[in-house]
Amino acid sequence: MSPYEAVYGRVPPSLLDYVQGVFSVAAVADVLMDHSQALELLKENLRKAQQRMISQVNPHGSAVQFEPGDWVFLKLQPYRQGSIRTAHQGKLSRRFYGPFKVMVRIGTVAYRVELSPFGRIHNVFHVSLLKRCVGEPVLNQCPFPAGFQGPHPLLFPVAVLDQRIIVQRGRRLRQFLVQEQFDAT
Repeated sequence: MSPYEAVYGRVPPSLLDYVQGVFSVAAVADVLMDHSQALELLKENLRKAQQRMISQVNPHGSAVQFEPGDWVFLKLQPYRQGSIRTAHQGKLSRRFYGPFKVMVRIGTVAYRVELSPFGRIHNVFHVSLLKRCVGEPVLNQCPFPAGFQGPHPLLFPVAVLDQRIIVQRGRRLRQFLVQEQFDAT
């Protein structure tokens, strides 16, 4: 729905080009001629703006396409993906995991990737998260981090450090402060 339709509740009227000599009144012909010239100027300015936007965007983007069977690295953000979160996260941590095999192309920008059964994340990714593996893939070069069961890290309780009782929604709840150890095996 266009903004015109939203405001006025009907389809906007079509703008026909003025053909000279249709109206016998000179004032009407002048107004319609000025209107046609203004519309042409607007259309030309829109075309220039579109070309300027296209020329600014195209150098920065690249049309990357993968075929089924290609090997790709997968860019994941560990602070957003709970199933691959590691104990040490920082700006020097790994950004790409893989290589993984492309199974199917879905649409124009999405690909289904063959993940290991350990990775518990969805296996369809946008092309911007994939990076082509150049050369022969070295399998298990950057596997998913170990020490996870589903989206949760394997933590083992070491000791109960403290406890308290809180009231929440009129109910008494007992809370424990537990020291845990991360199992990175």
